[in-house]
Amino acid sequence: SFLGTTKMVMRAGRANGLSTDNGADAVLRDAADRIGKPVGELESFEYQLRMFSTLPPSAAAAAQAKDPAVSRALGAVLSQLQSAWSRGDIESFAPMLLRMQEQSPQIYETMFVQRNARWANWIAERMKKPGTVFVAVGAGHLSGPDSVQNRLAMLGVRSARVN
Repeated sequence: SFLGTTKMVMRAGRANGLSTDNGADAVLRDAADRIGKPVGELESFEYQLRMFSTLPPSAAAAAQAKDPAVSRALGAVLSQLQSAWSRGDIESFAPMLLRMQEQSPQIYETMFVQRNARWANWIAERMKKPGTVFVAVGAGHLSGPDSVQNRLAMLGVRSARVN
């Protein structure tokens, strides 16, 4: 299941010194809270749970979860992705996304194509209103042909990376 795969990824990350407490979402939420900025969401937790429950199970992932070599390899990949993210190298995520698209087209469609299109539509509509909104999404949503930026471009909205 997606939950089982997520747990496997989190275990591998922790084994390599990574922590969700240091994730962009946690850091950004803490920063907003400190200065009294409201925080919204593109998707509710309930929505995400329903979405994840529709994803097909992966027998391979279940078998791999018990293999220490897979956990070590996954930890190395996570460390590489964290390093790429720290450098602003979003395109390092593209091979992982392509692999997911090839191996699990339904998961890729649900997790990236549909969500990125929906988020881009929300952003494009929000841009028509006055005010400033900061939008943060996971790095995987910023890479590849189905990225949020590409979806925004299809809607006539320009975007640029800000460091």
